Amino acid sequence: MRSRRLGRKATAVAVAGTVAGGLMFAGAAHAAVYTKESNGVVAQLDTAPGNGSKAWMWGYAPNGVSFGVVQYQFYNGQVGHFDVRANSARSVNLDTSVWRIRACAVYQVNNGKPPSQGGGYIEDWRCSGWS
Repeated sequence: MRSRRLGRKATAVAVAGTVAGGLMFAGAAHAAVYTKESNGVVAQLDTAPGNGSKAWMWGYAPNGVSFGVVQYQFYNGQVGHFDVRANSARSVNLDTSVWRIRACAVYQVNNGKPPSQGGGYIEDWRCSGWS
């Protein structure tokens, strides 16, 4: 489980590039990128993607999991999510600022009982901490 915040570093690089080489390029001063991982499922949040959205998120789920879930929470406390099929990636843009994210690996396990005795699948969720 790892979390990175790159916003200040990106701003520092922009300032250093301007001072050292006379280059002029702009970056969002408050942009941050967060990455979380759980059992190979990766979730990433960009809080200033530069495409007009207030948040861009990306998720990846490897083979070996039933599916991945990227959960996100807005500043008002409301929580949302999107699913990612195994061995694939998915991205979404949102018009509302996102506070934090986490990655969840979901395993569907057969409980071994016949359907007449309550048989079916149990979901085993393994989530990272929040960013």
